[in-house]
Amino acid sequence: MVSGKTVQSRRCPRNCKQLRGSSKVFATGLIWEGEELRRFQTNPKLRVRKPARRSFQLALRRAGEATVRQFRSGFFTVIATCFLTVIAAVTITAQNSTVLKGTVTDETNAKVAGAQVVLFSRTGLRLTSQTNESGAFVFSELRSETYIVEVKAPGFAVYDSEDLKLEKGQTRELEIKLRLAGINESVVVTATGTLQREEEVAKVITTVTAEDIEAKHTLSLAEDLRGTPGVRIQQQGSPGSLTTIRLRGQRNFDTAVLIDGLRVRDAGDINGSALSLITDLAPIGEDRLEVLLGAGSSIYGTHAIGGAINMIPEISQSGLHFSAGFEAGGLATYRERFQLTGGSDKLGFEAGASRLDVRHGIDGNDQYGDTVLSGRVQFNPLQNINISGRFYGTIANGRVNDNPFALPGAFNSSANFPEAVAGVTFQPDFNNPDQGRRTRLLVGSGRFTHSVNDRISYSIAYQRVASNRRNYNGPEVDPNFAAFVPFGDFEFLSVNKGIIDTVDGRLNWQISDSNLATIGAEFGRESFFSDPTKSQIVGKYAAGPWVSAPGLPPRNSFGGWVLGLPAHITPERAEIAWKFVRWYTRIARATRAS
Repeated sequence: MVSGKTVQSRRCPRNCKQLRGSSKVFATGLIWEGEELRRFQTNPKLRVRKPARRSFQLALRRAGEATVRQFRSGFFTVIATCFLTVIAAVTITAQNSTVLKGTVTDETNAKVAGAQVVLFSRTGLRLTSQTNESGAFVFSELRSETYIVEVKAPGFAVYDSEDLKLEKGQTRELEIKLRLAGINESVVVTATGTLQREEEVAKVITTVTAEDIEAKHTLSLAEDLRGTPGVRIQQQGSPGSLTTIRLRGQRNFDTAVLIDGLRVRDAGDINGSALSLITDLAPIGEDRLEVLLGAGSSIYGTHAIGGAINMIPEISQSGLHFSAGFEAGGLATYRERFQLTGGSDKLGFEAGASRLDVRHGIDGNDQYGDTVLSGRVQFNPLQNINISGRFYGTIANGRVNDNPFALPGAFNSSANFPEAVAGVTFQPDFNNPDQGRRTRLLVGSGRFTHSVNDRISYSIAYQRVASNRRNYNGPEVDPNFAAFVPFGDFEFLSVNKGIIDTVDGRLNWQISDSNLATIGAEFGRESFFSDPTKSQIVGKYAAGPWVSAPGLPPRNSFGGWVLGLPAHITPERAEIAWKFVRWYTRIARATRAS
């Protein structure tokens, strides 16, 4: 009979070796302090140190460390498995001799040199090549599988072939004729997560190509999508102000944002959506934007009720390519861009950066700056294996105006819904010289895709999304609107940080030439941190007494928020002011009812 008392302890102390025979002691996470424990300590094989009482905070911290160690151990196991898969596939692939080659010409039968040729498999692989001076290209050591060939060349429409079924040991030649630029044929991946032609998709999907984005000279993701059927863009002020994207009339947080098929969300958002990040997103190094209209929750989660926006990266071309640009416009707006791409048949890379500066804004004091960084590496060690890594980041800083609010004229109106007249029924957002926000988003991902045979393939992807949002306000007040803040402005500093780790796995099974089954699973871990020493009201209001709205229960008192007052405003004066506000509200409601 074991006697004594229980104390909290780790599953295995740092100075012990967790032996299989000691599961009797550590199986439940509790150990005994008493005679039985002293008997165990006399056994030199166990070498268990006498435990001491641990605080609840220390126990939580050590539990978190154990979770991190387990996660890292599992992640490295996945990496090792993928590496061994590559080694095992070398011998099998070397036995394949399937070849696909062809010639690209225009409508006059002239050879088209330098055209980009991309070979897609139905299971997710992408191989690239480029036509030589004779307009020829070749893909060798292919697997027996169904492929689609896409050809792009400046001044010509995008060409997409029919399904090409290649048998083992077969050599197939294509004669591809490009037409002049017009309506493009394109393939999409957002509808089902696998490659499809647009005519095969049962849902409504719209593609915005890189050429369309370049022709618009837009500054952000939201502007790139403006004018797209079924998409509503709402921007509440100058560039850098709150921007929302609504698909098919759904709520603003019912739009999923994807980067290369992986969801990007903010753990600090109240709904866990990408709403707080959309304002600063800008495509750079993207091949196209795919907009899925309609429910996509079965693939991309609850935030895809309205649809999804997928930023598809550009496929690197052979050789080295460089581009740079500078633009300037109204509101003292300046933008600089830089992009570098290159590679070979097996390795490709892309790196880009852009900087947007709005020096004035609408009211002359709405400065905004946004830096966007992007990079991607793709490696094909074998024709049936693809390894890719992606980085995307934004760093933004912008000034924010005060929110609009209703004026007494809105309550005096006899109409049920008074007309919005600036200065009469409502006060528009007015300038605040020292209120603003700073946002940083970092997205890193890696994907491993392997085509086992002509029927089965799988992919494993990992992504980390780190967000850091900071909202602040100082004591300064615009003299033109000082009457609206008789007690002075409220100073605050709010810091919110979030991290989302996601592991995504998919298995594709080509049942027949016209039927593809996909099985997938996703594991995610979120953490959100709000610094209590920074998320508070600071400055001259922090020194004053803290009082809630007097006379109201918490559910009606600003949602339970407390109000920091200057030192010269006593609680008695605050209560008198609040009685005046209540009296004024009753008079306004009575006037409106009459």
